[in-house]
Amino acid sequence: MKGIDILRSSLKALQTHKLRSLLAMIGIIIGITSVIAIVALGEGSRIQVEDEFRELGTNVIQVSLYSVPNKTMDIDLLERIAENESIDMAAPVEYHFAIVRSDISKVNGSIKSTTHDYFVMEELSLAKGRLFTDFENENYKKVAVIGSRVALTLFGNTQCINKTFKVETDTYTVIGILEPKGSSWGEDLDNIIYIPFYSGQKTFKIKGINEFYVRAIDEDVVSLTETTIKSYLRNWIAPYSDVSQEQDISETDQYFSIYSDTVSIQALNDSMRTITALISGIGGISLLVGCIGIINIMLISIYERTKEIGIRKALGAKDGNILVQFLLEAVVLTLIGGIIGSLGGIGVSFIAGNMLDITPKVTMLVIFIAVSLSIFTGLISGIYPAIRASRMEPVEALRQQ
Repeated sequence: MKGIDILRSSLKALQTHKLRSLLAMIGIIIGITSVIAIVALGEGSRIQVEDEFRELGTNVIQVSLYSVPNKTMDIDLLERIAENESIDMAAPVEYHFAIVRSDISKVNGSIKSTTHDYFVMEELSLAKGRLFTDFENENYKKVAVIGSRVALTLFGNTQCINKTFKVETDTYTVIGILEPKGSSWGEDLDNIIYIPFYSGQKTFKIKGINEFYVRAIDEDVVSLTETTIKSYLRNWIAPYSDVSQEQDISETDQYFSIYSDTVSIQALNDSMRTITALISGIGGISLLVGCIGIINIMLISIYERTKEIGIRKALGAKDGNILVQFLLEAVVLTLIGGIIGSLGGIGVSFIAGNMLDITPKVTMLVIFIAVSLSIFTGLISGIYPAIRASRMEPVEALRQQ
């Protein structure tokens, strides 16, 4: 029996029992649909979050210092670090929380004291006014740039350039209002007051630098820049710390931390891929159920077609012909289920993506793997029924009917 005849015979057998064939495919369809939809949504959300990170600048490095014994970091060390060829710019940052008073309101204010370069690194854009300058920072000028929400809560509107507010005992003048930025990692970026770094130190009576930001010249040198910063800080901290000369200088790492979005993106990618794989595995259980369903359907089909098998073997059909026919029926069944499931997965991913505001990422590789998996499922689920059918004795098969 030629291959084309075997295929034609297999398709005819499936068409004869359409409902049974559909019921056998349901598990495969659901499994492939769920796997493709989950992978597409997971990859789409991963890309979306990664793009948001990159918009913030993945070459920005945040460095925090923790209670270095008998020593505070000064601006001279930060300037020496910033002179490194892999560094574009650097800015000290200090966080403060204090009561802020205007003529009409009093609020608990979130305040950052920093320099002009911080606005550049964080890509903060002005809606009105201007940013404070390095000259104003170096001369302790009491000026401020505020977020759009601060303007509304402190002054009732955004027409507040040159208006004043009090922090502690000092009076600051608003010189700029930032464009709305929304929230990032739980922080309301529109509810922050920015003041010159030296002015903040004087107002809040703080010495030294506890945190600073550095922007690498390119994303590709972020790791090198982190290593350079670490080297500077280790050598600066070692003489003032509990680390003895006999100890490894890396022991000083307990006094600072270095963080960059590049590390976060990598960790996020790894986590999301792991979660997607786990959830896809759960969806893959449907394939196992479908596999069992196909085995049952094929066994029923063999029982009902015992006479057909007996006649064909009596007329000279070989065991291999019977084996290939029933194996092909199982593969065709799962292949059709895989194709329907792939189309369903694409449709479900776009419908769910529209509801969740996620752009799904469907790739041909995922579809190819899904369809290949369905064919493999057909081979696995069809092998036992096909072997059983091929081993029937013609006389016994005819006698059973």
